[in-house]
Amino acid sequence: MAEINVAITLDKNYLQHAAVMLRSLIVNNPDNSIHLFAICDEQLSDEDWDKLAQVYKNTHVQVEKVKIDKALFSGFKLSEHATAANYYRIEMADLVPAGIDKILYLDVDIIVNGKLEELYNIDIDGYYVAAIEDPLIPEKKKLGFSDTDPYFNSGVMLMNLKEWRKLDLGKKLRDFVINNEDKITFWDQDALNAVCKGHWKALAPKYNLQTLMFNFDKDALTYTQREIQEAIRAPLIIHYTGRSKPWQYMDKHPKKKEYYKYLYETPWKKYKAPDDTFANMLRKHKLFPGFLDVMLHKQ
Repeated sequence: MAEINVAITLDKNYLQHAAVMLRSLIVNNPDNSIHLFAICDEQLSDEDWDKLAQVYKNTHVQVEKVKIDKALFSGFKLSEHATAANYYRIEMADLVPAGIDKILYLDVDIIVNGKLEELYNIDIDGYYVAAIEDPLIPEKKKLGFSDTDPYFNSGVMLMNLKEWRKLDLGKKLRDFVINNEDKITFWDQDALNAVCKGHWKALAPKYNLQTLMFNFDKDALTYTQREIQEAIRAPLIIHYTGRSKPWQYMDKHPKKKEYYKYLYETPWKKYKAPDDTFANMLRKHKLFPGFLDVMLHKQ
């Protein structure tokens, strides 16, 4: 078995989604030995870990807990949607063993839809990271980027930790976050793009199929029609980007069913979305306000 090093960051709010991602990774990578580093804070209890462990125990995936102190990020820009966990990955080079020169970082709001070996074996010698371009980001101008300067999505990154350690990129990233709060819109992703500008390798969109690729005018994207069509037809990784997520009842993501396919194989299989209500059922199936009219005429 070829060994693949993978890292995720998680907190209590995303434990269920981490379980779904892990299950998809396990099912679709039966021929690889995977060492997964789960970077987390002290809020995850033993009960949380025991529940998550039911997903990967007795499999070919070895999960190693990596505890991190949230106080390291006390001066970082946060918001209602961004916790300290958004910044954990910038410490990656110092959190995993020094002998690991390359690691595949994955957000947990994704589905692994194929064999990761293909992505993991891409040559990134001389680059800091490999990632896919994140188009249609006007906020990048705050970072000093022009319209034509490429900007990448940090939800899937093949990271060259050898380069990170040699150049102390972790410190450069921390310094950027602290000193440029007014320029940051997308938290650590902005910092990563600013620090890695000109030193990252572009990947095909099939390695990180984002929600916007279904919804925006494809002519506005920087990829070829063929690349987009391949990504939609056979994505290696499905990334549920944006605020609408598949675990929300009203979400209409074209690949929503993949999330539930793996959810049903986890201890969270009885999950019911908070917005799964009778009123929303009527709205979703376009029975509202017609249903209301029928009920009123009965009275």
